Amino acid sequence: MTLRRRTISIIAAVGAASALAVVTPSAVAASPRIDWAPCADDAAVDCGTLAVPLDYAQPNGPTITLAMERRPADDPTHKLGSIFVNPGGPGVSGLHEARNAAQRFGPDVLAHFDIIGFDPRGVGASTPLQCFTNNDDPTAIVTRIMNVPITPTEVSTDLEAFREYTAACGVNAGPLRAHMSTLNVARDLDLMRQAVGDAELTYAGYSYGTLLGATYANLFPSRVGRIILDGPEDDQLMMNDRAGHLGFRAAGAEAMLDSVLAACQQAGAACPFYGGGRSAEQKFARLRDRLRTGPIGDTTISNLVDGIATAAFNVKQMVPLAAWFQQLYDAAFGSGSVPAARPAAAATPAADEPYKFNGTDSWLGTYCTDGNWPRGQAAYPRLAATFERFAPTFGRWIVYNDTPCATYPVTDEQYYGGPWDRPTAPILVVAMTHDMYTPYPGAVRLTHELDNARLLTVQGYGHPSQNSTCARTARDAYLISGTPPATGATCAQESGPFPG
Repeated sequence: MTLRRRTISIIAAVGAASALAVVTPSAVAASPRIDWAPCADDAAVDCGTLAVPLDYAQPNGPTITLAMERRPADDPTHKLGSIFVNPGGPGVSGLHEARNAAQRFGPDVLAHFDIIGFDPRGVGASTPLQCFTNNDDPTAIVTRIMNVPITPTEVSTDLEAFREYTAACGVNAGPLRAHMSTLNVARDLDLMRQAVGDAELTYAGYSYGTLLGATYANLFPSRVGRIILDGPEDDQLMMNDRAGHLGFRAAGAEAMLDSVLAACQQAGAACPFYGGGRSAEQKFARLRDRLRTGPIGDTTISNLVDGIATAAFNVKQMVPLAAWFQQLYDAAFGSGSVPAARPAAAATPAADEPYKFNGTDSWLGTYCTDGNWPRGQAAYPRLAATFERFAPTFGRWIVYNDTPCATYPVTDEQYYGGPWDRPTAPILVVAMTHDMYTPYPGAVRLTHELDNARLLTVQGYGHPSQNSTCARTARDAYLISGTPPATGATCAQESGPFPG
């Protein structure tokens, strides 16, 4: 997801504080604790905060605050512990995961575990990272960005916008910016574990949350209880070869789209993009190449790729996506009317509204701090040209998504790059076979990289695993028993991308 699209989506998903990050000068207690109290807007859930070190090299130095929520176990007499949940990101709030626990877990899990949601450092209701002092300046920058820049002018405009945004982070983000790594988030997670009184961590991480979970497992291997990594990356590749990881993601995204188009062709009339004398693959290539020359109505090549990327999260969006393809195709090559751009751009935030860019700022703060990024912008247009040879839809999009990291201010603090094979209790890895964001081969490699992991394969589409009672039952059973599914276990989705 590009900086512009990430900003739009996170504005809708993350409530951000309006003030710049404030670092508290008090020390962290030797035995961390949380004073829980019923949340003001939902008495069924408890709210609390925890002070953690800003800089773990100075454990008695300044602190920041983590915001947490807890859904108590339905059967506290037989409680097995707490499950900490991270929904992904980085930069995405996980605070309300406790309130939404029934969407993740079945009745047996809810009976036996407290469910803990939290905002990681820099995010939302925790001490926030903030790169600007108002909404107007970042809005003016992100509205200039083309997510798939084609012409030299578009590329130059993007690079200039990225430089301006990341420079503002260096000026305004304060001391928290230098301590946003996943390494520190994992250390925070261990303090949260201690504060709720659990001897071992039980955890469910999705997407980016799988990197956090794997990092925790290898920092604190003796404290691993039951850990689910759903929609995982190959952490070794991601943290130690960022350029290679970009190419891996581009190829995986293209393979996902190819599979969707092949499924459309196989589904026949059940897919709205079927027919017309060409295959779905041929029609899409024609449509994509047409949009590279200029928009169709309000729809640009960036809108096309953004629309696919948004739909790719959920298998149930494949039929509407295919219908949109057909509308665009008819408008470009037939007599159809021009459809609206998809997805629609978010409204520009008013100057007097709370700050809307914390999700983007905290994504940059963690994502660009982790891993060995190529520094300097010159490498990125070359990577884009290389990747689009084998990923003509997503190669350029993937690269310009991550180009802000080329100029993001550096920090002296180290990120965690391994090892990934510390001995632990069994870890459950769950992966979709057609996942655009975390391609399936990465999950296979991660399972081998970890010392004691079992892979549950879910045949289907979306990110992370979804629409599979089989997979949900297996995850719940593992949380209750600690025993992962058998080696080679596979689940299917209830329905494919084009049911019927």
